[in-house]
Order: sequence, then structure tokens, then C-alpha cells
Amino acid sequence: MSVDNPFYHRGAIRNAADFYNREAEISQILGLLRNGQSVSLIGPRRIGKSSLLIHLARPQVRAQMQLDPPNAFFILIDCQEFGGSPPEEMYEALLDGLLDAAEAAGVEIQSTHAPGTYRALDRTLHQISKHDISVVVLLDEFELLAANEQLTPYFFARLRGLTTKYGLAYLTASQRPLYDITAEEEILSSPFFNIFVTLPIGLFSEETGRKMLCARLENTEYTFPETLAEYLVWLVGPHPFFLHIAGYHAYQAIAQGKMPETKTDADFDRVFQSLGLLDQTEGTTADFSR
Repeated sequence: MSVDNPFYHRGAIRNAADFYNREAEISQILGLLRNGQSVSLIGPRRIGKSSLLIHLARPQVRAQMQLDPPNAFFILIDCQEFGGSPPEEMYEALLDGLLDAAEAAGVEIQSTHAPGTYRALDRTLHQISKHDISVVVLLDEFELLAANEQLTPYFFARLRGLTTKYGLAYLTASQRPLYDITAEEEILSSPFFNIFVTLPIGLFSEETGRKMLCARLENTEYTFPETLAEYLVWLVGPHPFFLHIAGYHAYQAIAQGKMPETKTDADFDRVFQSLGLLDQTEGTTADFSR
């Protein structure tokens, strides 16, 4: 069994085996995308939006809805890389993603136009559509793209046009609703922002939070008593990121012999206070207090 602390995640979860929960959201999202409906995921920081997009990009996750290659290509774009980029860089990123997906699926695409142009992207999508392949573009941290001053309403109108022309669908992830992520009224007037169904990504249930803590410990030599799992969920709320932080320190306390034999909330309070974490944790999760 591993002696490594399993609660090491601080960024997006990139190992499929470590992804936990969100089955209902995944089913709903894929059902909408399969019908060509674009989706906007809205949720607070560190709630797991990036992890969810990465998970949806995995072909085995989409196979249940027949959205795996060669039935569909999912192109994942991290908009943090394009917060100040001109349209040409976005077109090239989309084109590269399509060509990579086509190559992986064994679909031959002739790229005859210069990369970095809308024409090249359009021609590639035209060829893909002839193979009856659906295309979904996943745009993480979308607010950074929407706030990019180099991207005009014409750029977003072109993206919108691809949905009509080729049945392209978009899946965006942002902290705020699309109508609230740019101060440019002219940008918001683009028809691109009117094609989305909004889905909130929220906290786990308390039961799911407790089960996640236990699931993380399956291949380790330690277990969390039920009272400790309940305490951690009470302490930070059923927020996946903060539960990982709390679980990390609880695991370390057990491994270092600092966890008391008695298992009351008062005992757990003393442990976390001795580590200098209780006040810090409470402050961090103030927005999610019940």
C-alpha cells in the first residue's frame, strides 16, 4: 500500500482514476452536447470546473453517449493562454486541436490553407463534417477570452456561425455567467452569447464529501474514523478542494501520531489548532459556511 498522502491535489485533477463524483452533471452535459446544444458551466473558484472539462475530454468518459472518436472530436482549449492573443492564434489553436484529434482517430484531413486563418479552420471543419463527426470545443477559463480586447464581435460572430454551418457545440467554464464576464456591451451583443444553456457546478453533498475522503484512502494504510470524516466536512463544508486540504492535514496528523485516541470534535479542534490550521481553514471557507 502507498505511504504517500493521497490528498495531494491542489490544481486540476488530471488522473482519471482520481476524478470523483459529478456523474449527474456529466450525463446532463453530454446529453446536451450530443444534441448540438452549447453549454456554459458556472461555478466558484476551485470547485472543479477545469477537472470536469479535462475528464469530459477523455474518450472513455464520452463513450456512453457515443461521443468518443470517431463519432466526435472534443477539443480542449485553456483560455488562460489566449487572454491577450489575436484571433489568428485562437484559430490556429482550434485547427491544431482538430488535426490532432483527426490523426488520433485515423481520419485523413487535407490541410491546404495557411494555419492561423479562419479559412483554414473552416475548410478543416468542412472535411470533418463530411465524415459525419461531431465537434465540441471546450473553453476553460472562458472569461479571459471574453475579456480579450483583441477579440472583436466579428470574431465571436464567426464562432457562432460555425454552430450553424457545421453543428459545432461549445462547452465553456467560467466563474460568472457569460453576460457578466465582459464589460464590453458590443461584445455581449454578439449572437454567440445567446446559444448557451447554463449549468451550475456547486458543492458536493455532505454524504458525497465523506465518501470522497474515504475513497482517497483506499490504497493507503490509514483510514479516517467516521467521526473524523464528519468533522472535516463540518469544518470546511462539502467543497472538493477544501476537503482535499483538510484531508491532507488530517492524514499527516495520523501518519505522525498526532491524532488523539479519542475522536470528539473538541479533540479534532485541538489537533487542527496545534497545526495552526483551524483559523486559516475557517477563513478560507467563509464563503461556503452554512
